[in-house]
Amino acid sequence: MEIPGQPLRVRLKLKSDVFVPSGLTYAGFWDAEGTSIGVYGTGLQPSDEWQYATFTIPSTAVFPIRFNSFQGINTAVDQQVPGRFVIGGLEADVPSQIDLPPQEPLRADPLVSADGRPQPGADWSFATLSDVQFTAASPDLTQVAVAALHRIRAEEPDLVVLNGDIVDRGLPEDLALARQTLEEGGCDLVAVGAEPDDDPDTVPCYYVPGNHESYGVGNTQSTLDAWEAEFGRPYRTFDHKGTRFILLNSALGSLRGSDWDQLPMLEEALATAAEDDAVSNVMVFAHHPVDDPAETKSSQLGDRMEVQLVERLLADFRSGSNKGAAMVGSHAQITNVQRQEGVQYVVHPSSGKAPYGTPDRGGFTGWVEWNVDRDGSGAQQWLNANVRAFAQQVVVEAPETVEAGHAVTVGGHVVQPSGVLPGSRVVPLAYPMSVRWSGDDGLAVGSGEQAVRRARDQGKVAILDPVTRQLTGLRTGEVTLEVTADSMRPYTGDESLAPVTGRTTVRVVAAAGPGARVDADAPVFTAVAADAAVRPVTLTNTGDRPLTVSGLTVTADAFAVADARACTAAPVAPGASCDVAVRFTPPAAGGRTSADLVVESNAPGGAVEVPLTGAEAAPEAAPAQG
Repeated sequence: MEIPGQPLRVRLKLKSDVFVPSGLTYAGFWDAEGTSIGVYGTGLQPSDEWQYATFTIPSTAVFPIRFNSFQGINTAVDQQVPGRFVIGGLEADVPSQIDLPPQEPLRADPLVSADGRPQPGADWSFATLSDVQFTAASPDLTQVAVAALHRIRAEEPDLVVLNGDIVDRGLPEDLALARQTLEEGGCDLVAVGAEPDDDPDTVPCYYVPGNHESYGVGNTQSTLDAWEAEFGRPYRTFDHKGTRFILLNSALGSLRGSDWDQLPMLEEALATAAEDDAVSNVMVFAHHPVDDPAETKSSQLGDRMEVQLVERLLADFRSGSNKGAAMVGSHAQITNVQRQEGVQYVVHPSSGKAPYGTPDRGGFTGWVEWNVDRDGSGAQQWLNANVRAFAQQVVVEAPETVEAGHAVTVGGHVVQPSGVLPGSRVVPLAYPMSVRWSGDDGLAVGSGEQAVRRARDQGKVAILDPVTRQLTGLRTGEVTLEVTADSMRPYTGDESLAPVTGRTTVRVVAAAGPGARVDADAPVFTAVAADAAVRPVTLTNTGDRPLTVSGLTVTADAFAVADARACTAAPVAPGASCDVAVRFTPPAAGGRTSADLVVESNAPGGAVEVPLTGAEAAPEAAPAQG
């Protein structure tokens, strides 16, 4: 049912046989871009009278929206009874239609790798996957779990954390299918207190339950009894290569409500980790995040006093030990990073189910590869997240040309599948996705002045900064830009793991417009072995402004600038020339030698590289005797 205009609130007229607490009525909508939006609303009382459940529409929705579903939820087991809802109509508070101002762009957190590369000093890696949400009655998404696990194993992580909602329901047949599916994907499901197998064809997997693992008959929330019968105790700690993992159970919406004993376990695990020299950092996992990045705040730990306790425990650990601390949640399905008192709080992307958020603000499917530097302190970059989005198509967008010395912004998007089937979700190649940029031999990828200098020294045509997505032309020529993303096809063998790649070509042209210009011939030097030849390299200012030469260097030891005063002592007038004396000494090995004379000046386009070629000449023959 389409709702016209831009509604602030939607009210559903209902009769209800059952009690639904405030915050647990749920309405589903589709927005104009096809994004699924779930909103929690006001409660209901059992009554034969008409009443209203009211839902506030998030400002991120793209209008118009369409209403598609309603649920009433009660997580208190003793209050769950059969009942029915009678829907009598739908009302909306619709203001005058206005164009919303554009949202501020997301601020990139350095935890997320811009180009998918690990941070310097990383020692080992692990992976995370969550929110696949298949059932025995609807098993199609098992293909996502199997394919994703095979892709993960190809990266050779030390272990995998499955952060909840792997299934959409927790009946025994669903959980038996979960074990079968995960093991088919190569998981060694490690029981509490057990050690991983040494099988090289599997990866250790640690399963954290989510709320859907507690759903029973009629898809109503029940207990984790069936999950525990299949997988064991739902909370634990273990250490691996200097990292203490603390896995928590939030299946019923809070930690204390799900398993009280895990809170003392959390406190003790942090206290002993702070004192243990073998522990360098801690990673805490729970399916529900401490904070939902959506405005509705409906997909987070429900007990906010409990959240304050968890945040205080982690902050005290971080400040008292100077060790790294991070906590990862899922459930909200909006990829996000926040920091509080030095602790990183991450919301994981959905891996199978359609995400709640908009694609440009973290609403996409994928998995995360984590890289850990066990020697990094809490104040350093000890953790790095390679956020890997699934794709059926990659499109790279860039201008056809860029002037040397100038920069342009490049971008593009991936089109994501729906499970393993073709989909239509369009996600920009931007944070919080890690974008794996590459290209041909003429392209350098890197950030900062050192990366630019290194690219110049290597004779690159252009350099791409993966953080800012700025492509800077260095010298005339042509470069190919590529982006590679993980495919999501049904797993049929290693060939089905082939990534998806998009590419485009950019020409770097000479700078146009007013200013000084440098033009020079490409001289060839000849010299007898062990001797040196000096010859001038003539620089001509072909521009319409004075040329100021600020630096002259060569890129090979066989050449040297012998005298630069004629070009550096004073500006060179338009149309005038100056000579740089360059010395060539043949190397002992002989043969031809190539290098560049690098001219730093005020000319648009930055440094100019003049090719130099040197060759060893044969010595003159001695005069004949007679």
